[in-house]
Amino acid sequence: MKIYDYSFIRSSEPFLHSGQSADIFIMDEKVGYVGSVSPAVIDVLDIKAHKPAVVVMELDIDKLMPYTMQVVKYRALPKYPHVERDTALVVDSSIEASAIVAWLKSYASDMIEDIHIFDVYQGKNIPEGKKSIAFNVRYRAAGRTLKDEEVDALHKSLVDYILDKTNGQLRQ
Repeated sequence: MKIYDYSFIRSSEPFLHSGQSADIFIMDEKVGYVGSVSPAVIDVLDIKAHKPAVVVMELDIDKLMPYTMQVVKYRALPKYPHVERDTALVVDSSIEASAIVAWLKSYASDMIEDIHIFDVYQGKNIPEGKKSIAFNVRYRAAGRTLKDEEVDALHKSLVDYILDKTNGQLRQ
């Protein structure tokens, strides 16, 4: 389908488990949801065999269709290598991973090629009311090979930017 500008945000659907579900958005439009059915609903429906959890997903095809009509364009493979950096932050548990991605993508740099979250963790070694969000950034310059020093400086600036936005700290 070649849909790139999508996000998952904690679901508000009342029948889904609040910590194990997400609404699916393309741009700013909700197109569906996915998640585990809440234990209360499982009990009311008297579903006996629910190990592992009962999971549901709904996508509104009519809302998806406008995003699928995009023309697929050829793009040459990059000539120069990319450089990746991983970072883990400790932030307030109310901050959604999708907000972190949006802030990271709003950072002005033509060398940032891709950003994605690869871990969200709450539990042992993370303070109460906080969570760890780990993300990966891929850097690439169109006309040259990047030097470690410039990537390190850019990444430090990006991390400082996101720490300022979240009032977070680097995970040790």
